[in-house]
Amino acid sequence: MPGVNELQGTKEERRLGTARNGTVGIYEFDQGVYLTLGAELHDDPNIGGQKYFLTGIPGVCPPPGYPGIPIVFAAPDDRLEEYRMPLVMVRRDDIQPALQRWAPGSKQYRTAAPGAQRRRYEVFGETYSEGWSEYEDVAVADPFDISYSLTVTARNRGGRLRSAPRNQAGAILHHVLKTFRPHSYSYFKVVDSVGDTRYYNVFLESIGPQDEFGEPTERVIAHSVSIRVEAVLDLEDPVRHNAVTSIRSSFDTT
Repeated sequence: MPGVNELQGTKEERRLGTARNGTVGIYEFDQGVYLTLGAELHDDPNIGGQKYFLTGIPGVCPPPGYPGIPIVFAAPDDRLEEYRMPLVMVRRDDIQPALQRWAPGSKQYRTAAPGAQRRRYEVFGETYSEGWSEYEDVAVADPFDISYSLTVTARNRGGRLRSAPRNQAGAILHHVLKTFRPHSYSYFKVVDSVGDTRYYNVFLESIGPQDEFGEPTERVIAHSVSIRVEAVLDLEDPVRHNAVTSIRSSFDTT
């Protein structure tokens, strides 16, 4: 009989735990900062590739030659980046286990193992249903709290509704605060390894100034916004089990 299809099944089957779902790791949550802010990939003329940019923030003028406000990750490539203001810099600050959200014994899915064959199950001499010769399951992902700092940097302070100057730290900060709120009604967008979109709780932790003052043409207006994401990381490998195909019983009548 033919083996099980290696594909991931439908999105609904993955949601119900009857097909293999995608996985998430630190990379997916790092990328989630860009996706949650609404950033989009555009060509970067300075690196000959693509980068995430924020577009459409009223009253904010992006750096010359850029399609929007660049978002850069503070490490490990910051020494290779050409920073041009305004910009949003993202830094992953901390990863802490969150065992209060752990559900030991729970499974993400249970489905036919790769290469499994169709079998009929017999119980006390009667065939009840069809199934697979082997099954695969995986434990729930481990819960962590991941903290990020987003530093909004521009030359001019400005404000959300002021028309000039247009290179405004205040307007970009307003966009960030609209995205990350201080309550659990804000959601953090993550795309897993098979392309399914997931949403996790995210909380605004603090806001602080990061201004630098020198000559008027060199001053930097900056705000640092700290957020905490109630994340999970897939650290368990799938486990394969042989299926029970029949039950036999004998009774001692002597």
